[in-house]
Amino acid sequence: MIQKKTKALQTIVNYRNTSKKRFQQSPSMKKLDKSSNHSNFSLRIKTQQSISPKAIQKTSESQMDELQNKSTIQIVFQHEEKLHNFLFAYEATTDQLLQQARKIVPTISALVTTNSNLAIDYYLQLQNQKLSVFQGRIITVQGVPGLLALKSKTGLRDFIFIKCIGVGGFSRVYLVKKKQSSRFYAMKIIDKKIIIEKKIENIIENERNILAVTQHPFLNKLEYALECPNHLIFITEFCAGGDLLYYLQKYHVFTETQARFYIVEFILGLIYLHQLDIIYRDIKPENILIDITGHIQIADFGLAKPTRNEYAYSFCGSPEYMAPEMLTNQGHNQQLDHYCLGVLLYELVVGQPPFYSEDINKIYENIILKEVEFPKNNTLSNEIKDLIVRLLDKDQKSRIGHQGGLLEILDHKWFENVDLIKFLYRKVTPPFQPDIFKPPALLKEYKDGDLDLIRRLLDRNVQGTTMFQNFYYDQSVELDIRLEQQKFLKFYHQLIEQQNSKMQRRQKIKFMRKSRLV
Repeated sequence: MIQKKTKALQTIVNYRNTSKKRFQQSPSMKKLDKSSNHSNFSLRIKTQQSISPKAIQKTSESQMDELQNKSTIQIVFQHEEKLHNFLFAYEATTDQLLQQARKIVPTISALVTTNSNLAIDYYLQLQNQKLSVFQGRIITVQGVPGLLALKSKTGLRDFIFIKCIGVGGFSRVYLVKKKQSSRFYAMKIIDKKIIIEKKIENIIENERNILAVTQHPFLNKLEYALECPNHLIFITEFCAGGDLLYYLQKYHVFTETQARFYIVEFILGLIYLHQLDIIYRDIKPENILIDITGHIQIADFGLAKPTRNEYAYSFCGSPEYMAPEMLTNQGHNQQLDHYCLGVLLYELVVGQPPFYSEDINKIYENIILKEVEFPKNNTLSNEIKDLIVRLLDKDQKSRIGHQGGLLEILDHKWFENVDLIKFLYRKVTPPFQPDIFKPPALLKEYKDGDLDLIRRLLDRNVQGTTMFQNFYYDQSVELDIRLEQQKFLKFYHQLIEQQNSKMQRRQKIKFMRKSRLV
């Protein structure tokens, strides 16, 4: 086991020590493929001038069949009066499309569709995404002029508000686009009045501080944090695939294979947090976002708590996911996340949490007194039932993981065929692939109060008070934090590689024993 941890730990401790208030109650890598030679995949066949868009769209069926048989992708790039017809090999990516367009117009910063298709525009902004999703379609795009980067701080006026995609108890979430880069983000807007009324200043500051020092392929990434006169703003990576609750409601229950995919990715993100001595404390399907490729991003760190070896005593979280030690005020540590992981796994394969009731008090009573039960005539394996029972052990000192943490949980038989490295580098195909043309996160729009809120946000004459010092954050300029993040990721990768080697050796020994018996 690697003993050395980086200064990132101390960074979080320092953030924690600056907090003056303490809340007691709350409401409920990707490793980019390196394309050394883009020309191997991206083939610009010809440039056509003065061709009408209608002529491009009226490609004959025989020509379309020929394109599909050759596994080629057709993209039309429009610039001024000219249309340039690109044909790409099946393996080509969005990066290569942008590079090809820049051969014609070097100054463009991004590509968007000429008919303002929001879903496709978002997809085109993503790095290294496959163009094969457009096979059988003819997409016409145009360039977005590059803007000079300003040295001043990023502010609300640097973004275009597109639509409201979520409404919470004290916040609204908007899909926004940055003017300079045309990149899409999720903007969470929190009213300061509500923060003061609910006395959740510490929760908001805690979330900002934890997001600022974490970087992991399965954690939602903070890009900017802004403080306005009457609002606090979090601008994070936008996940067009919605959340895990959407898919659970759509399919009702997951197979064990499907559930294993999400649990493994979640555990890999949770290991990162636990190695930073952070308890997450808010595990539930709606906090597990799904990106456009189908992989997860853990979000909402308001209830997360930096803690070393001491116990925490806050009462927080969703009732169905509360651990016995929180309800009995015994004090809790990382074992609480292990328990909640068991609740999540149970809900994924059964369809509802293990101790669910419409009466919250009954839920609490069941969590403390009732043993977990499985539906009659269930088809669950003995391995998954054993894992769930051990995760839901009411005694945190005997619960699985109490000695070896999440790595001990990964040693359970239910994970024996898992390759952690493939999961970490997102090489395992997700069970559900979001529809890029109708991404779940864009299906709903909340319009009530939108115009008034946006007007107040952008009004330069609005007066307000400063709630926090140094709340502003810009990921692109925080070089010291990024350096520490990279150092800690190196340590983390070594840890996962050690665990994966251990699991692979165990599989090999088991296979050899079976071979001898045969």
